[in-house]
Amino acid sequence: QLDSFDAEFDSLFDLNTRSKGPQPGQGEPLSRAAWIELYKEEAPNIQQHLDLLAARARKWADMAVDMKCHSLLGGDADVAGKLETLKAVQQGCTDLQQIAATIAPGTVFNGNGVFVDCVKNSEANCEALNCYASDAGVQDAVRQLAARNLVCRETADKIVGEAIKDISDHDRKRLSQLMALPGSGFMQAMPVSPAFAICWALLGAP
Repeated sequence: QLDSFDAEFDSLFDLNTRSKGPQPGQGEPLSRAAWIELYKEEAPNIQQHLDLLAARARKWADMAVDMKCHSLLGGDADVAGKLETLKAVQQGCTDLQQIAATIAPGTVFNGNGVFVDCVKNSEANCEALNCYASDAGVQDAVRQLAARNLVCRETADKIVGEAIKDISDHDRKRLSQLMALPGSGFMQAMPVSPAFAICWALLGAP
């Protein structure tokens, strides 16, 4: 099962986008009042998913040294995907914190009957999202994943370098062409030799 959080955090990034001016291909910007209402509605769900991500990240820290470098499943099934997801969500959360403090200062929310580990005020209401930016376990996960990802990249560079020595001129030319294509074109082409297939997998084809 993929540890995918893309769909769960759609509302986080949507709130960020809709607090700004018109964005091509994005939802329409909202009035201040409408944005505040949407924030109060979505914040509990966002915080629940942040809490879940933080809990998984702490486990990833312990697993990182043995984590697979690459997955044909893509997404965050591998070390690079987990690191990218964690950093993107934390940054999106921090951005939303700042936007909420500007647009909706003093606005509170609750967990709708579910415990959420938000930033609470003196009355135990959530006054801000908890992005886990200072959480030792989550930050350790970022460091461990980054270290593992560096090892993966260095290993991949060595393997690709050796594999490229053994591929034909035709395959070498094709590999260069595929690397220059947008993701969709690159992913639809088919490898034509074992050595080429190694390069193909390490460069991210599904």
